Amino acid sequence: MEKIETRSTLLGLTIRFVKDYRKNSFALIFSLLLSITLIFSILTLLHTNYRVIAKQNLFIYTAMKLTAWMLNKYICSSKTLKSST
Repeated sequence: MEKIETRSTLLGLTIRFVKDYRKNSFALIFSLLLSITLIFSILTLLHTNYRVIAKQNLFIYTAMKLTAWMLNKYICSSKTLKSST
């Protein structure tokens, strides 16, 4: 029976706080909303940052492979030209 009374008392105190201190209640709700927005933004930026880094690595290694392939092709073609002359 005391738990029910405690809950109603706690609920009553909460409602009274919200009604009596509207500016404070608004500030608390607004700060909670800003905190949630900040956390969501940070997580989004981190996720995007990892994807951008992965794309940069893909471009770097692709360029390195292409350069090595072109160099190998040039060396092989110059050898065939020298051997044919």
